[in-house]
Formats: sequence, structure tokens, C-alpha cells
Amino acid sequence: MTLDSVGTPVLWLGFTVFVVAMLVLDLSVFHRKAHEVRIREALLWTGVWIGMALLFNLGVYLWFGTPTGLEFLTGYLIEKALSVDNIFVFLVVFAYFRVAGGAPAPRPLLGHFGGAGDTGDLHFAGCRTAASVPLGGLPLWGLSRVHRREAAVAGGE
Repeated sequence: MTLDSVGTPVLWLGFTVFVVAMLVLDLSVFHRKAHEVRIREALLWTGVWIGMALLFNLGVYLWFGTPTGLEFLTGYLIEKALSVDNIFVFLVVFAYFRVAGGAPAPRPLLGHFGGAGDTGDLHFAGCRTAASVPLGGLPLWGLSRVHRREAAVAGGE
């Protein structure tokens, strides 16, 4: 079977099945019990997922050639850099609601899946920039609320 494009329905379906299988494996086998994640474990899992992405990139490179492999790698690196804002948002939300480390994970995970679905919808609709700009202020608004709450608590003591 010769593939001339990375945008075929078969490849999209295969990729989607693989991602869902990895999520199920990650959430039902590796992270079944709630616990506080330490730096070492976080770095280990980060390395595992980055390694899998680089293996996928190697497959794209070997199957479709250098330009397509570089396109994937460039897109991956950009998305990885942009994902840092998600960490910021999680920190703000968890601080605001005073979520303890090691708290049960299902609710944040449901929110994560909802956010991923919304992002996918926006990508599919072609309006990432139009939706991202107004929504970009939400983390800053949340941080200001956390800061005001912390200042009020500190001032009242």
C-alpha cells in the first residue's frame, strides 16, 4: 500500500485509535491510584511520552520523507512549547480551589478531555487563533483572583 499523503482517513483513524489506546492504558493501568507526583516520576513520564512522539516522528520521516518529518517535528515542538500555558492554568485553578497534591484525578482528567475535545473542534473549524486570543486572558484573570484572595488572607492574619 502506497501512501502519498499523511491526511488519509486510514492514517487518521489509526492515529486516533493509537492515542485513545495510550490514554486508556495510561489512565487505567499506570495511574490508577491517586498519589502526589514527584519530580522524578513526572520527568520519567515526560521522557516516555516525548520518546514516543520522537519514535512516531521517525516513522513519519522514514515513510514520507524529510520535509514531512521536519513539518511534524516543528509542529510537535511548537505544541510542546505552547503546552506550558496549560501547566500555568492547572496551577492557578488548583491553587484557587486549594486542591491538595495527591487528590483524586478523575475530575481534572474529565476537564482535560473536554478541553482537548474543544481544541480539536476549534482546529477542525480552522479558528484556533480567533478563539485563542480572547480566551488567552482567562488564565490572567484567574491568577489575579488567586492573588487577591491570597493578599486578603495574608492581610487578615
